[in-house]
Amino acid sequence: MSCVAERDWYDWHAPYDDPESGLSRRLSWVQDRIRVALDEAPPGPFRAISLCAGQGRDLIGVLSGHPRRGDVTAYGQCCGAHRFTGVPAPLEEGASMFEFTGHDLRGGPARR
Repeated sequence: MSCVAERDWYDWHAPYDDPESGLSRRLSWVQDRIRVALDEAPPGPFRAISLCAGQGRDLIGVLSGHPRRGDVTAYGQCCGAHRFTGVPAPLEEGASMFEFTGHDLRGGPARR
């Protein structure tokens, strides 16, 4: 069994550099969504939080060439954890714990 402390995070991020990898394709989709959000944001400064790509690639890859880059503050370092404090209960048969919307995990953005 592997411990998180033993993980080589440099190697873990390597697929982002491979244009054929799932992580690279997901990053491209996320960056497209960030561009849209920047284009549609009201004028003035705002704060962005990198949650997706590790190493800030989701934001850095977009902000470096975007006209709104001067309006964005980002990259504060923090860490969070969530803990369920209720009484555990099994899911009902056929129930899902999570519902993902707006994105088809197999092929990019959801098709309508």
